Amino acid sequence: ELIACECEYHGTIRWDSSKPDGQPRRAVDASRAREVLRWEPQVTLRDGIAETVAWWRATSG
Repeated sequence: ELIACECEYHGTIRWDSSKPDGQPRRAVDASRAREVLRWEPQVTLRDGIAETVAWWRATSG
């Protein structure tokens, strides 16, 4: 939904959970990086998506 919003897509997004996409599910856990490296993200997910969409628009010709 964040990407659709950033791309100004106003159509309906329908998820069909009955159809596997063949990809295993993974989720990022940055707690170890925070612990060991004292790392903190510099960009929020929303801002990262906005920056990526802006870059794509600027470079996609």
